[in-house]
Amino acid sequence: MALFSKEKIRRKAFRVELPDKYAFPGNYPGSKEYIKPPIEAVIDALVKYSEDAKEEIEFINTDMPVLFYLKVKKKGQIVSELYQAEIVKGASHPRGLGYFIACTQV
Repeated sequence: MALFSKEKIRRKAFRVELPDKYAFPGNYPGSKEYIKPPIEAVIDALVKYSEDAKEEIEFINTDMPVLFYLKVKKKGQIVSELYQAEIVKGASHPRGLGYFIACTQV
């Protein structure tokens, strides 16, 4: 049985949707040949997320995996939280269709 540290358990994660043409490419069911979206599409989706959430974003690394800070309000103060973003294949659809950006606090 693996033991997890409290820090690892407390990590926050969220999902950012890709534009439909990248999330659901037209070559299904041949998703094994799916070409991941250009990094610009990922960056644009993260910027849109930060604008919608009203949280400032600062990119550290724009190669995959993308590293960025989100400036969030906690107890009346602005705190920078470091996240890593990767493109992952969705598992909620019975055939595993769809891709999204998974962001995990590091």
